[in-house]
Amino acid sequence: MQIKEVAALTEISAYTIRFYEKKGLLQVNRDTHGVRNFDESDLNRLRWIQCYRRAGLSVKEISRIIEADLSLAEFVTMLDAAKARLEAEINNLKFTEKCLAIKKQATLKGEPLTDVTACAPTIYETAHDYQGSA
Repeated sequence: MQIKEVAALTEISAYTIRFYEKKGLLQVNRDTHGVRNFDESDLNRLRWIQCYRRAGLSVKEISRIIEADLSLAEFVTMLDAAKARLEAEINNLKFTEKCLAIKKQATLKGEPLTDVTACAPTIYETAHDYQGSA
């Protein structure tokens, strides 16, 4: 497969795929004309790289994982930190969703669109709804 086919399959831009290759995260075989020839293992590696990137890991961290340049404890710590960042982001999105729902209800009850007093959950609601969620 060539890079544009891989980009379409993985939803990763050709530019980003080339960047990953340049950074050593991916080594793609080339034909006699220098054209990249991706195989299934390359696709799988790209999917894992993208998973790690979505989890907030840096290219340097991913490189350490690929090169096995870290201990099991370091790897677990890295993944735990990524999970904590994702949980914080999820909680932030839930909070934002709640804010929008409250504002929608207030507006439908006749409050002006510019009224900022009904834009966010109370401290009690926030602590009650989001504490310990994962």
